[in-house]
Amino acid sequence: MAPTKTERADRNMDEQMRNDSEISSWKLVPLEGPPAESRDDGEEEDTGTASRPAKILNPMFKYLSKNPVDSQQSFNDFTNEHYQDVRAYIEGEMKGSVTGGTLLHEVLKRHLEKTTWKVVVKLILDVDTLVTQTFKAAPHSIGANTPKFAEQSILRRTDQVGDTCLHKAIQSGDEEEGSQFIRFLCTAAQPEDLRMAIGTVNSRDQSCIHLAIASLRANGESKLDQFVRPHNLSILEQLVAHADQAVLSKPHKFKTGDNADGIDNLPLHDLVHISLSKGFSRTCVRPEAACVPCQTIKSTFAKYRDTYLRIIDIVIKAYPEALRKLNKLNLSPFLFHCNTRSEDSNTKGWRAPDYSGITHSAKPVPVNGQGKEPALQVGQTSSTKETGGKCGTTKDSGGKHTKPKFGTSESLANQVFRKLLAPSVSQETFPDTCDALFGKRFPSSELIFKAAPLTPKTMTLHQKLPLEPMLACVELGLDDRTNTAATMDGAGRAQRTLIQQDRKAREDRVKKLFHWLRKREVKRIVRLVVYDNPEMPCRDHVIRDCLKGFDIRYLDWDKEDMSIDVIKDAAPNVRELWLSWSGRNSALLGWCNERDGLRMLKGSLRKLYVSVSGEWENAETNQTNRDNFTASLKERTNMPQLVVHDGDRVASGVEDNSLGHEAPGAKNGSIWLEAVQMFSRALSTRLGPEKIQDMNGAVRVAIIDDGVDLEHLATTDYITGGWYPDRRAPDRGDMNVWYLSETHHGTQMAKLIQMVWPYLNLYVAKLDTSRRVYNSVAESAAVAIRKAIDNNANVISMSWTIYHHETAETNDKGLSDMKAAMEEAAKRDILMFCAAQDSGYSSYRKPYPATECDPRAVKRVGSAGIYGERCEYVHPTEVDYLLPGEIALSSDSKISGSSAATALASGLAGLILWCFTLQEREMEVANGAKRPSKANNAPHSDREPDASLQRANSKLTSRKATGDTNGPSKGSDANFQKHKVMYGLFDSLCGKTNNNKASNPFVNATPLLHQAAKDQDPVSRLMKLCKERVRDVVRDTP
Repeated sequence: MAPTKTERADRNMDEQMRNDSEISSWKLVPLEGPPAESRDDGEEEDTGTASRPAKILNPMFKYLSKNPVDSQQSFNDFTNEHYQDVRAYIEGEMKGSVTGGTLLHEVLKRHLEKTTWKVVVKLILDVDTLVTQTFKAAPHSIGANTPKFAEQSILRRTDQVGDTCLHKAIQSGDEEEGSQFIRFLCTAAQPEDLRMAIGTVNSRDQSCIHLAIASLRANGESKLDQFVRPHNLSILEQLVAHADQAVLSKPHKFKTGDNADGIDNLPLHDLVHISLSKGFSRTCVRPEAACVPCQTIKSTFAKYRDTYLRIIDIVIKAYPEALRKLNKLNLSPFLFHCNTRSEDSNTKGWRAPDYSGITHSAKPVPVNGQGKEPALQVGQTSSTKETGGKCGTTKDSGGKHTKPKFGTSESLANQVFRKLLAPSVSQETFPDTCDALFGKRFPSSELIFKAAPLTPKTMTLHQKLPLEPMLACVELGLDDRTNTAATMDGAGRAQRTLIQQDRKAREDRVKKLFHWLRKREVKRIVRLVVYDNPEMPCRDHVIRDCLKGFDIRYLDWDKEDMSIDVIKDAAPNVRELWLSWSGRNSALLGWCNERDGLRMLKGSLRKLYVSVSGEWENAETNQTNRDNFTASLKERTNMPQLVVHDGDRVASGVEDNSLGHEAPGAKNGSIWLEAVQMFSRALSTRLGPEKIQDMNGAVRVAIIDDGVDLEHLATTDYITGGWYPDRRAPDRGDMNVWYLSETHHGTQMAKLIQMVWPYLNLYVAKLDTSRRVYNSVAESAAVAIRKAIDNNANVISMSWTIYHHETAETNDKGLSDMKAAMEEAAKRDILMFCAAQDSGYSSYRKPYPATECDPRAVKRVGSAGIYGERCEYVHPTEVDYLLPGEIALSSDSKISGSSAATALASGLAGLILWCFTLQEREMEVANGAKRPSKANNAPHSDREPDASLQRANSKLTSRKATGDTNGPSKGSDANFQKHKVMYGLFDSLCGKTNNNKASNPFVNATPLLHQAAKDQDPVSRLMKLCKERVRDVVRDTP
């Protein structure tokens, strides 16, 4: 069978490489005698010889056309004839008297045929090396006072537009000649000169590698070679093979195509752009085996795939740190590939990438198109049907070949995805792994799941929270000792039964949790931390069942003396392992066992942590056993680095910020709150669940606090998400998440808001209270406020106070950022309530955010007693509103203080906005407008603020423009999202007027709520009463 075009090309390339090696092996034997500029042969008069490279090269090529150079001797003859002219020209370059490009630039302008040009290039390279070495040994030997290019090889010198000869070769109109030129340079040039030249950038900030990658992008070419660009791919492979980390680590400042997302890309970023995952789809009706053009196309793409994947491997191996480097958009190469994949129009209809675990037994990539995987097929196969049926059909087997459809290959893209994913999850440390896989998105709530403790309600409460297919961390607490106060030893039969039942229930919960994660399409967990019950931990088969398939790389299951074979089965690719040691020497001996100990993990395990959790032996014996264990590990090769912790695990918990307090045994006793709840019950009954669900997402209240524990809320159906401070992951467990509250203060605030109206959507932004450093709290508060803005909050509740330390200069930035964020929120007409300080007359520090905030946009809320009187710890002149602050959360607990009053103020504002929005929507429906769909109100959607609020705002503007200022007796002119309207209502409810302040600014909403609750239409009644209260305020609204 005759060889295919691809096979002939491969044979030709092998022959060229052998020829390249032979020519490169020839040695330069320079002429003895004076340097070129001092020869007395009249050359000084011919000024053109040293300034025009063509006059140097023409005689050389003419000589070669008559005298073949195919040996060392013939190369010596050629050198004797042309050495002095070449040296004179190069020395002229060094002096700066020659411009416009090097001799190698001139060679590229010629048609490169046969091997004659390689002989010329070989001589030029050798002479340049000799002259450069001479100059370095004696800087003034060539007679130049300030040599311009003396320390640069000819490969680094540029032409008038800033391109080196390598740049020119890549941009050559004849890609095959450019490929041959660079291949020969990679063989013949000095390695250091070549390495430096590859890293040289042109005037457009492009290195040769950047330029070579860019040249691979096809711009709608229909011809095979123009689409695949095999010669440019060969150029790239040659260059990356000789590049060093300095080149591969250099980001560029230009865009990738038409996208701004290429700025600060490393070569690896550009290399994994989805456009380079090239493939084809057959449209030919002839059998593939009988169609020579189809075989050629398949072979060409197979070679492209193999070379392309090989180049990715070379780059990653040469500079593995590139995997965690981020570009301007904070995308690592892995994320950049995923991002370009999702944005490419050619990838529509593709399946989601496979995040499932990687095992050591993974099948190799098919070679030369062999294997079951259609590695080159374009993702969408509909084109086959449109152009003549399925591939391989024998119908019309004698018909004419038709060209395939070129495009993006889903199969090749998946191989690139896996090729990036595998090393990204295997970085040296967990933070590095998170950088590679998640970039600046870590830590975000979609990437972390934490349930400590894990309860029967956990899955239900977290059902609506989004989870990514790949989670950075899962942290579970199983240490619930309700029925395990005593150990099995010494317990009676009945008690042992209870303990066993408790363990069985705990094991069932954790198995259900991992089954739930699988149902949520979680494919991979990078890090798993489990706080097991120390007295009755989960059994081995439970651990195996839980972890199967998640490919965990960082494992910390806190079970004493865990068997290594369990880890081998459940997490065979673990890189960092935490083991809890009881003190029994038998456990250490088992871990050191040659056959079934830690050696089973030697292919992946890099670091081992051992914590001493028990007191099985005395301290001296423990130390001896541990020393023997450490020595035994060191004796064995390929064993992990060992880190030993004494005592319990090191926790990095958040300190209690004491933002509020609880007192046991109190009753509610608040007439105000009773009125609110009566209205809420009436409203819920009148509307019904369907109409309430239609309003899901209409009004959002942002709670900025220390987090909210979902386990303690009445409902989590209306939690829209959250944010927490971007802190690096702790060494061992205790991840920071927004849906857990360390002091329960944020949870209490959420409860209070839900007591007002449980159908308000809540967005939770967590403060950084971990270090009790106030500037860190202020900085995190600034970010939290901006996150609330980004998530379309209507109301922001801030039930806390921080104080400015006059001596803490670093605190100023945090406070200024926080004030700037509040100003930004004020411009968006977001209602903001903050807690007044509870220091009475004894305050000596400025409280923030209550101090220096815009009183028109942010209102200070203080605590009132059950009858509306100001609490004695609230300063009378440093508060805008009073609301109940002595609230019973349950039969045995009570929260008191201005923080509780702030949450109720936010809840009341949210309730009024909710009713206002509902009324607006019903008016639109009555006027024939389309009812908002549930999809538009989805709790996780990034929608714009509710349209009804925007329309009401526009009506206010139009009324003022037309001179109609009679007040909102009808319609929706009173937009309660406006600061002046909502705060005007609050002013009216506490007896304030434009001319005086109320002596006791208690927001007495009780009469309005009582009247509205008794009405058949509570919403309309409440809105009418509220609008009447703010009639004068709206008339003057700008």
